[in-house]
Amino acid sequence: MIKILHISDQGLPDVRIERYAFLLGRKGYKVFFAGSTVRSFALEKSFFNGYYNLPWSARARIYEKSKAFTSLIKRLKEIIKEIDPDIIHAHNIFAASLASKFDVPVVIDDHELYSHKSRTVFIKMIKRLLKYPSNVNLKNTFSLAILSVKLPYLERKLARKAKGVITVTKTMAEYYKIRYGIR
Repeated sequence: MIKILHISDQGLPDVRIERYAFLLGRKGYKVFFAGSTVRSFALEKSFFNGYYNLPWSARARIYEKSKAFTSLIKRLKEIIKEIDPDIIHAHNIFAASLASKFDVPVVIDDHELYSHKSRTVFIKMIKRLLKYPSNVNLKNTFSLAILSVKLPYLERKLARKAKGVITVTKTMAEYYKIRYGIR
């Protein structure tokens, strides 16, 4: 029986993740979820064999050397020990970064393409900073600056290491193919 652990830095409900659980469960796979919260379900009922809490925070997403990220690693290690998954399905680059710390094959499901999103938001913040210097939160601007540099590097490194990359559009798939050589 193949066991699949879905990891997200978000919680449930999430119709995409729940749909995977439904379809894989029908095929006989054991499907588990680890994320920040489970508030409810997008589908009429749950199709997971188990749920686990991961203590995500903004700091854990940005700084891999933070105590917050270290506590995520510790918690995921406990979850992996309990489930013994055959594969981890990471639902974004942050979850893939965490999953890559373990000796379990990872599939990345990139829903958002954060590297592009963070650069776009960062550029808008810089323009706003130049126009209205007193109205910009410098802490957020600094965090976005870090992300806009770090995320393309992380995407490339993690996508090349992953067993596969799933994207939600053909355009994103082309982006991975052209930018990182991922097929």
